Amino acid sequence: MSAPLNSDATDEGVGMPLNRRIFIAVVIGLCAAYLAWPGVGVVGASDFNQLWYAARALLTGGSPYGAVGPGRTFDWPFPLFYPLPAVLVAVPFTAISPAAASMLFSGIAASLMVWVFTRNAPYRLAAVLSFSFYYAAAISQWSPLLIASVLIPGLGFLLVVKPTIGLALWLYKPHWQAVAGGVLLLLISMVVRPEWPIEWMETFGAGTHIRGPITTLGGPLILLALLRWRRPEARLLVALACVPHTTLLYEALPLFLVPASWTQSLVLVALNWVAQIVVITLQPYASLADRARTSATVSVALLYLPCLIMILRRPNEGDVPAWITRGLDRARTAIPGWSRT
Repeated sequence: MSAPLNSDATDEGVGMPLNRRIFIAVVIGLCAAYLAWPGVGVVGASDFNQLWYAARALLTGGSPYGAVGPGRTFDWPFPLFYPLPAVLVAVPFTAISPAAASMLFSGIAASLMVWVFTRNAPYRLAAVLSFSFYYAAAISQWSPLLIASVLIPGLGFLLVVKPTIGLALWLYKPHWQAVAGGVLLLLISMVVRPEWPIEWMETFGAGTHIRGPITTLGGPLILLALLRWRRPEARLLVALACVPHTTLLYEALPLFLVPASWTQSLVLVALNWVAQIVVITLQPYASLADRARTSATVSVALLYLPCLIMILRRPNEGDVPAWITRGLDRARTAIPGWSRT
């Protein structure tokens, strides 16, 4: 049977044999762990190290937010921007050294991401060839684990460790298991350290490099994806463009949930590397905020807008949770002249 008009061919639903899935997940996980080994995949210090030191401070009765920052126990250019749930997740890793913890974290995150990709959309494996994946693995970033968390309902509680990116991913596949788990983790964090929200919010002023890609040149065009709001990848694209986050390329990894075929995935891989080459070519930067601003503009032009084109070529079809549909029905009846498509 031929593919429907204006839709993209897709391998969705065609998974791999279990033994092959396990092998690929283990191999990619080991590669990611190796990249996180200090001095190997160097593109900056390990992001997970700050959580390791924050968790150690929490375990000894100190403030996680007092342990991270310029001139503190963990000498880092910025304060700890993560909420306390991320620190709690890092607590088990304090049983090993910071370097080993970063490697283990990267390996687990990459393995889980690959595991869910090979379940029914193997073309997404192309993401491991991207600079975004290399970057995320090398600095032990959360992007691979958060992607896995939205596709494995039992891990959905992890989305609260990076609330903005977590929200964008949750809109890709909203389910109440993630909400319930996230609320539980937040409640535990309040019991452990009731004052943490105030300490966390005090760090916001230092995040001058945090922005939403929609605020850059060409960014508002991404809102056209709302014409395909029923599709999970359309909701993801718009949300990622709108939520504030560090716009360096490791945060672009969730965009690999947009392609619907090997061809589209490999095109996005190529554009991902071109984006990095452009960002490097435009060096030096006066500050991280300047680099992030340039990275956001380049990402919109070379990653977000191509993803938008992929989405607009597809029909506005997809499974939408009943509670969203009911809400839209109420809005349609309340707003004269508005019809839901």
